[in-house]
Amino acid sequence: MSMHKIDLSIASTEQAQKAFGERLNRYRIHLGMQQEELAEEAGLSRSAVVRLLAGKGGTFNSFLRVLRAMQLLDKLDALIPEPKNSPLAASNSKPLNQRERVRSSKQPLPIWKGFDEDAPVFEDDE
Repeated sequence: MSMHKIDLSIASTEQAQKAFGERLNRYRIHLGMQQEELAEEAGLSRSAVVRLLAGKGGTFNSFLRVLRAMQLLDKLDALIPEPKNSPLAASNSKPLNQRERVRSSKQPLPIWKGFDEDAPVFEDDE
């Protein structure tokens, strides 16, 4: 079990997954929970919990179930704060809870057919 702290800003997804899995496992041990007990509390199979705690994958649903069973789910609020209206936003924009998703137009994208003979040529293109 690795106890060193990794720099998540440069870590690969796999490294971050392994680090958080190990951290969850250490917290499980701190709580005095057996893997079987955690699996039962989370409503998951023991093998799903073992994979998650080893940082070897799992679903977001499984992750949330484990956090709930370990009474950590409310800690996600600190991790992902609710966005506030920006002071830089236009005064006539809708509040965040009233905004609509941007939808793409139904028009197909133009097909690129290469450069024509009038296209500029740059030094590094030659």
